[in-house]
Amino acid sequence: MKVSIRGIRVIDEPKPRRNGDMVIVNLDFSLDFLSCEGAVLVKLATGGLTVWPPMVVQTKEPRSIRLSRDAREAIATEAFPVFETLTRKPVAE
Repeated sequence: MKVSIRGIRVIDEPKPRRNGDMVIVNLDFSLDFLSCEGAVLVKLATGGLTVWPPMVVQTKEPRSIRLSRDAREAIATEAFPVFETLTRKPVAE
């Protein structure tokens, strides 16, 4: 699985959600033949990382893509070092 990070926008002051998960980066990536804009890198309350695909809201029903666990892990593995380089600070736990 080939992952390429095409764009990262760091969220300056990430705030934890009710469950403790925290969106830390807006992310554009390519995964093999798929190109995705508007995903997010999430620091989980459990300490792990994951990627949420973008939510596309239409007039009647929201639509999205689904990413396999392997795909989410591969994308997070590529994106997190870029996040750390850009911010040079640890993510609050």
